[in-house]
Amino acid sequence: MDARHVNCTAPPAKTIYSLFDSAVDRSADHIALVHAVPGASRSWTYRALRQAVEAASARFAGEGVLPGDIVAVIADRQLETIAAYLAAMRLGAAYLPIDPRFPIDRIRYMLSDAEPRLVLAERAVAGLETRALIESAAAADAVKMHEQSPLKVPEDDPERAACIMYTSGSTGAPKGVVLPHRSLVRLLWGADYYDFGADRVFLQLSALTFDVSILEIFGALVHGGTSVLFPTHGVPDLELLRAVVRDHGVTTTWLTTSLFNSIVSLDPSVLQGLHTILIGGEALSAPHVRLAQRALPELQLINGYGPTENHISTCYQIPNPLPQEWASIPIGRPITGSTAYVLDEQGAPVAAGQVGELYVGGYGVALGYLNKPELTAERFLPDPFIEMPGLRMYKTGDLVRDLGDGCLDYLGRNDTQVKIRGHRIELGEIENVLLSHPQVTDAKVRLKHDGHGEKHLVAYYLTDGVDLTDLGDWLSRKLPAAMVPSQIVRLAYIPLNQNGKLDESRLPNPFDTDPSDQVEGTGSILEASLNWASVPELIEALWRLVLPPGQGFSHTDSFFQVGGTSLGTLQVAARLSRELDRPIPVIKLFEFPTIERLAAYLSGADASRPLDAAQDRAARARQARERRRGTR
Repeated sequence: MDARHVNCTAPPAKTIYSLFDSAVDRSADHIALVHAVPGASRSWTYRALRQAVEAASARFAGEGVLPGDIVAVIADRQLETIAAYLAAMRLGAAYLPIDPRFPIDRIRYMLSDAEPRLVLAERAVAGLETRALIESAAAADAVKMHEQSPLKVPEDDPERAACIMYTSGSTGAPKGVVLPHRSLVRLLWGADYYDFGADRVFLQLSALTFDVSILEIFGALVHGGTSVLFPTHGVPDLELLRAVVRDHGVTTTWLTTSLFNSIVSLDPSVLQGLHTILIGGEALSAPHVRLAQRALPELQLINGYGPTENHISTCYQIPNPLPQEWASIPIGRPITGSTAYVLDEQGAPVAAGQVGELYVGGYGVALGYLNKPELTAERFLPDPFIEMPGLRMYKTGDLVRDLGDGCLDYLGRNDTQVKIRGHRIELGEIENVLLSHPQVTDAKVRLKHDGHGEKHLVAYYLTDGVDLTDLGDWLSRKLPAAMVPSQIVRLAYIPLNQNGKLDESRLPNPFDTDPSDQVEGTGSILEASLNWASVPELIEALWRLVLPPGQGFSHTDSFFQVGGTSLGTLQVAARLSRELDRPIPVIKLFEFPTIERLAAYLSGADASRPLDAAQDRAARARQARERRRGTR
């Protein structure tokens, strides 16, 4: 038996818009979309959503949008954003989601590379620089505007592009993955990994620029279900997440592995009421799965795997309880309409149990990379193992093995691509941005672990000048936040081995510290013992629990510049809320990233004045903890 797995039933020759249109006919008065803003929630029925889509598509057609064009949408989650996506697809165009918080250089690159026919931006989030960029793109596009013609909805063509998702690129620039309708329909129709239906309520929680958003939005809308748009971006507040799941009857969501681990470590009851959670982005943690299963015994957990180039490719329904001897979670078998092959360096299948590179294929494979034919030819290959003309397979770069029963076990990467907190990052892209700095003569970026097991990006650089103390800020203006290294280290030289190649073992780990400097293991931050008499002392103690062991900082240092992560803010906010006996939104830790500023916000006082209420707060917090213990 070799490691070839085929589950290649063809999906219907439909587009996402035609499936949505049929869902409207069946469920016109059912709620399609909800924007779950506390106290100001908005919703559209299927009928109202279709009316908004038809109005938007008429406007797009008036701007010359035709089949095969691209419509760029720079906007956060809201009802109108989803209507814009559907309007583009109704006209046979593809939508391109762009995060309004991306650095201006990245937005400029994406617009230049994609050359969209139309650029839409939400007024509330488009800054002046972004607006000027959009106006410039629109002016350039006016020169090549199509001759306007009456609005005409094209015939279904499943091979037409539905959306463009940009991913990190090893050559120094992001690359746009062109996903056709055929790929999306394969994911959402006739599925064997999840029971879609009109009674399903999906939580749209991931970034709109992340391909999982396709599942969260259209997994509901093509079946007559409901998609609930989470009201904030980034790491969610636990209490807000709890309220949205409860108040809107959410049944299904996708969580990145890191976010799932953080939530179940802090308070798994936040997920109460959910029927199914799909998890992916990084290798799953068996201890966290067991923790979730003990707290939520009715919850179905599914491990989902797949690169953007083939979206979700394999799934595994995790047994409950998870066998005690399992140290890892399989990524499962190919979903309907898909293939998965484990091949050696010569492209031949390996025997079950042997390690090989995973190639995924079938009807989910993307059309390729936008405007990058050479790279497309390198990664998207004809499928030699199946007698279906035209089908291709994608070379993932992931190492796996068949466990003997057809289930695949993920083992890691064979190149410099990494997954960190759900983000797929090519280290080469960051290195190339570093090398574009006029004073950087060489640079390397690697993934390092701190004493808590957390992953961090670390940049190493050479310069012929002085230390570049502003290099982190400079990178922040060039790269999305998830790609900015948390530590930047100047080296005297790049260490090489005897073959003249980089000696990875000699790159210093800035998180390595003397064991005596490390905070003793505490398990969940909610259970760690704390002694504090003032709010600054409390914040400092919490920072020490979530920052890399031994990391020094002052009360005026930014949490993120001393190794803090977005998931760390989730942990700090949760414990702050418990200690101060009032909800502390995660967003406040981004608005006030230093101990001094956060303490001033929490106390309602100027940071330069003594926090006179600290003792009273501490006493109230102790009383609240005693009340909670008494009710357990």
